[in-house]
Amino acid sequence: MNLIIDLSPLASALEEAGIKTNEFANAAVGRVSEQLAQRWRDSVKRAPGIRPDERSEYVGSIDWNFDGDASAVVQSTFKNARQIEEGRPAYDMKQMLQTSVRTKLTKEGKRYLVIPIRHNTPGSGVNAPAMPPAIYTHAQKLNMSQITGSFMGANANGRLVPRNQYQWGNGNNDPMARLKSGLVPRQQPHHKTDQYAGMVRMPTEDKKSQYLTLRTMSESSTGWIQKAKPGLFILRDVATFTQADTGNILNELLAEMR
Repeated sequence: MNLIIDLSPLASALEEAGIKTNEFANAAVGRVSEQLAQRWRDSVKRAPGIRPDERSEYVGSIDWNFDGDASAVVQSTFKNARQIEEGRPAYDMKQMLQTSVRTKLTKEGKRYLVIPIRHNTPGSGVNAPAMPPAIYTHAQKLNMSQITGSFMGANANGRLVPRNQYQWGNGNNDPMARLKSGLVPRQQPHHKTDQYAGMVRMPTEDKKSQYLTLRTMSESSTGWIQKAKPGLFILRDVATFTQADTGNILNELLAEMR
């Protein structure tokens, strides 16, 4: 996507002010590039449907640099920027069963993974959605579960990998170790239970609490399909606006350099 800066309408004003065209051209490219980069960052911050962790990395990756005389590149190095811009196809998450070193085998020889899903506390939207306050009230009463040790166990490919041992609550049969089901409706009719059923409370490194549900993904699972997402076209819209505003940007710069 290219932005064209036309200096011809300002030629006489530049000559009158004694400003060299190439000097102004480089300054103009820098000003427009910085405006575009900042507008891009601001638009990503406001855009709906971007996960908080992706949003932060995306915003931090946007920058610009000169790549020649009166020429610059504004870009993002974030790996998912193009998918966010142009859209994401549907994706079968079960493909990770073939690549993850954590994949195990059932007695019947089918691959499976236990997926930890984090649930943030109300008021916090970092990296995961926050649970409803009513669920949080119940979750705070759960007895703390712990990692009690580790061992080496074979994965689906027969390779030995480290695995954790757990104690759920005050004992693996502790009724206060896991959140009971039925506190909220199931998200989809085909779901076996609601999204918070079985939640456990685990300590963090700074001795606070984190809340997780553990769900099993297997070869025979019918779900675990990420739906396709349409493109947000953030950069396209920002570039279109910046191109239309280039005249104003150049006039501001000319006034500063007179």
